[in-house]
Formats: sequence, structure tokens, C-alpha cells
Amino acid sequence: MAILKKLSITGRIAAGFVGMIVILMIAGGIAYIQAASMEKNVHHLEDMAGDALLASELNADMAKVLLYTREYMSDRTKESLETARKYLGETKEGIEKARAEMHKPSRVALVQKMDADIKTFETGLTQIVALYAKRDAIVTNQLDRIGPVVRKGLTEINESATREAAYETANLAGRAQEDFLLARLYVNKYLLSNSNEDAERAQSSINDALAEMERLGASINTPQRKKTFDTTEHPRIPRRDRAGRRADCRAQQAP
Repeated sequence: MAILKKLSITGRIAAGFVGMIVILMIAGGIAYIQAASMEKNVHHLEDMAGDALLASELNADMAKVLLYTREYMSDRTKESLETARKYLGETKEGIEKARAEMHKPSRVALVQKMDADIKTFETGLTQIVALYAKRDAIVTNQLDRIGPVVRKGLTEINESATREAAYETANLAGRAQEDFLLARLYVNKYLLSNSNEDAERAQSSINDALAEMERLGASINTPQRKKTFDTTEHPRIPRRDRAGRRADCRAQQAP
């Protein structure tokens, strides 16, 4: 946190956005590695006629786990998460039943592998929930708090420069404001879609806004506007309430 406080608005925006991308890349891959192994082993069991019914039930439960895990990663609702965990529990119960009823060594080995896979999948789902909490903390406690501070500072610079006929500075402040608002728009779009295309568009917009900020800073030659710009470039983020600080700490301590 001490390092973040020393970063300029350039560093904070870039670090916060890159942090979200890394978190989502991790979250998107954790569950499916073990799920693929799990599905493969279930299909092996289905090919064995004597245990086909039990294997079919396992396959159906696991398919539902995957479906609602993907749904949770898309809509982030409590209902999707609870449903995914429900079918995860049923899959674990099915594996325990298979462990008790299957005795052929080759099938027992598959069941043991499935048991290890489903435990890893369960751990992965828990990590996904924790990673999303960390992403939410980045958005709430960095990006959402920086935005209004920057918008206010750029507006003050634009209005002051316009009053004093410093039209180059006023123009650059207006362009920086426009690029910054566009960047926030695409970041919000990315947070909803999680698509690579929106991530690239958001990062491009952020880079445009930061380039305008550099040009704006170079054009300012009055002490008051320089002070406002420095405050905008190194914003003092409003203090969180106690509940917000506790939530942030929990997110940072999550595995």
C-alpha cells in the first residue's frame, strides 16, 4: 500500500487496470484445468458398461458444476455461486458412492484420480471467489476513488485557463478530460464483458488520457494551476469508512 501511495495518477490507473487483467486471467484458468481432467476420467468410466449409470450421473453433476461456475464468472450472482457449490457437493457424493461400489482396479484408479481433481476444482472455485473480491477492492478503493478527483482537477484547470485566456492549457485540459472519461467508460465496459478486445480498448484509452496529462502539465505556467495539476496527478484519495477498510483488508488477505 505504501508503494501505491507514492505512484502518480499515471501509475495508479495503469497498475490498477493491469491488476484487474491479471486477476481475471488467473480466475479464468484455475477451474478449467482440473475440470478437463475430471471430464476425461468420467468418460472413461462411461465406457465401462457395468458402471455406466453411476458414471452418467457423475458426468451430469459435473456438467452442472461447470455450467454454473461459468455462469458465476459471467454474472457474479450469489445464486449462481450457491448452485455451483450445490452440484459440486453432489459430485463429491457421487465420487464417494463410486468409491464404495466400484472394485475393478482400473476403475478404482480412475475414481481416485477424479477425487483428487474435484478437490482441486473446489479449491480453484474458492480462489476464483477470492480473486474477484480482490478485483472489486481494486475497483472500489482505487479506480472509483481516483476518477472523481481527476475529473474535478481537470475541470478546475480548464475553467481557470479559460478565464485567463490561456487557451492552449484550457484546450489540453478539455482533451485530457474527454480522454479520461472515455477511458473510464471502456474500463467499465471491460469489467462487464471481461473480453480481450475491451481490455485492449480500455488500455489504449488510458494511454491516450495519460499522454494528454503529460502535455497538459508541460503547458501550465501559473502557480495555482500547477498546484491543482499536481493535486490531480497525485490525488489524495478520500478516506474510506470503517466498514470499507475492513472489507479491503479481507480482500487483500484472501488466498
